[in-house]
Amino acid sequence: MGNRNACFSSPFYILLLTVTPIPPTFPPQIMVSVMQAVSAQWPCTWSEVLSFRRDHVGTPEQAARAIVYFKSQSQYRNSNNSSSSGGGSAAAAAVVRKKKLD
Repeated sequence: MGNRNACFSSPFYILLLTVTPIPPTFPPQIMVSVMQAVSAQWPCTWSEVLSFRRDHVGTPEQAARAIVYFKSQSQYRNSNNSSSSGGGSAAAAAVVRKKKLD
Protein backbone atom coordinates (compact mmCIF):
# COMPACT_ATOMS: atom_id res chain seq x y z
CA MET A 1 0.00 0.00 0.00
CA GLY A 2 1.50 3.34 -1.08
CA ASN A 3 1.72 6.64 0.68
CA ARG A 4 -1.62 8.47 0.37
CA ASN A 5 0.03 11.91 0.29
CA ALA A 6 2.52 11.00 -2.42
CA CYS A 7 0.44 12.66 -5.16
CA PHE A 8 0.50 16.00 -3.31
CA SER A 9 4.30 16.07 -3.30
CA SER A 10 4.72 15.18 -6.95
CA PRO A 11 6.37 17.83 -9.17
CA PHE A 12 3.31 17.97 -11.42
CA TYR A 13 0.96 18.82 -8.53
CA ILE A 14 3.33 21.50 -7.21
CA LEU A 15 3.63 22.97 -10.72
CA LEU A 16 -0.16 22.95 -11.05
CA LEU A 17 -0.53 24.90 -7.82
CA THR A 18 2.04 27.49 -8.82
CA VAL A 19 0.62 27.98 -12.32
CA THR A 20 -3.08 28.23 -11.37
CA PRO A 21 -3.44 30.01 -8.04
CA ILE A 22 -6.92 30.42 -6.63
CA PRO A 23 -7.76 34.12 -6.44
CA PRO A 24 -8.26 35.14 -2.80
CA THR A 25 -11.19 37.44 -3.59
CA PHE A 26 -13.33 34.79 -5.31
CA PRO A 27 -15.75 33.77 -2.50
CA PRO A 28 -16.28 37.30 -1.13
CA GLN A 29 -17.18 38.55 -4.62
CA ILE A 30 -19.99 35.99 -4.72
CA MET A 31 -21.25 37.09 -1.31
CA VAL A 32 -21.03 40.75 -2.28
CA SER A 33 -23.07 40.22 -5.44
CA VAL A 34 -25.74 38.29 -3.50
CA MET A 35 -25.83 40.96 -0.79
CA GLN A 36 -26.15 43.79 -3.33
CA ALA A 37 -28.95 42.06 -5.23
CA VAL A 38 -30.95 41.31 -2.08
CA SER A 39 -30.32 44.70 -0.46
CA ALA A 40 -31.80 46.43 -3.49
CA GLN A 41 -35.20 45.01 -2.47
CA TRP A 42 -35.04 44.02 1.21
CA PRO A 43 -32.88 44.77 4.24
CA CYS A 44 -30.35 41.96 4.54
CA THR A 45 -27.50 41.02 6.88
CA TRP A 46 -24.24 39.25 6.11
CA SER A 47 -25.21 36.43 8.46
CA GLU A 48 -28.34 35.75 6.39
CA VAL A 49 -26.31 35.57 3.18
CA LEU A 50 -23.62 33.38 4.74
CA SER A 51 -26.08 30.96 6.33
CA PHE A 52 -28.03 30.67 3.07
CA ARG A 53 -24.87 30.01 1.02
CA ARG A 54 -23.73 27.45 3.57
CA ASP A 55 -26.93 25.43 3.12
CA HIS A 56 -27.69 25.99 -0.59
CA VAL A 57 -25.76 25.43 -3.80
CA GLY A 58 -26.22 27.61 -6.85
CA THR A 59 -25.22 30.75 -8.67
CA PRO A 60 -25.26 34.15 -6.95
CA GLU A 61 -28.31 35.09 -9.00
CA GLN A 62 -30.20 32.01 -7.82
CA ALA A 63 -29.21 32.71 -4.22
CA ALA A 64 -30.37 36.32 -4.44
CA ARG A 65 -33.71 35.30 -5.97
CA ALA A 66 -34.25 32.67 -3.28
CA ILE A 67 -33.40 35.02 -0.40
CA VAL A 68 -35.70 37.71 -1.82
CA TYR A 69 -38.44 35.09 -2.17
CA PHE A 70 -37.99 33.90 1.43
CA LYS A 71 -38.04 37.47 2.73
CA SER A 72 -41.19 38.37 0.79
CA GLN A 73 -42.91 35.19 1.99
CA SER A 74 -41.88 35.96 5.56
CA GLN A 75 -43.27 39.49 5.30
CA TYR A 76 -46.49 38.18 3.75
CA ARG A 77 -46.91 35.66 6.58
CA ASN A 78 -46.19 38.31 9.19
CA SER A 79 -48.70 40.73 7.67
CA ASN A 80 -51.36 38.03 7.55
CA ASN A 81 -50.72 37.01 11.14
CA SER A 82 -50.90 40.59 12.40
CA SER A 83 -54.07 41.39 10.44
CA SER A 84 -55.87 38.24 11.57
CA SER A 85 -54.97 38.72 15.22
CA GLY A 86 -55.66 42.42 15.52
CA GLY A 87 -58.93 43.50 13.95
CA GLY A 88 -58.02 42.86 10.33
CA SER A 89 -60.58 42.39 7.59
CA ALA A 90 -62.82 39.35 7.60
CA ALA A 91 -61.56 38.35 4.15
CA ALA A 92 -57.94 38.22 5.33
CA ALA A 93 -58.95 36.16 8.38
CA ALA A 94 -60.86 33.75 6.13
CA VAL A 95 -57.80 33.27 3.93
CA VAL A 96 -55.66 32.52 6.99
CA ARG A 97 -58.24 30.02 8.30
CA LYS A 98 -58.44 28.32 4.88
CA LYS A 99 -54.64 28.00 4.73
CA LYS A 100 -54.57 26.46 8.20
CA LEU A 101 -57.12 23.85 7.13
CA ASP A 102 -55.05 22.86 4.06
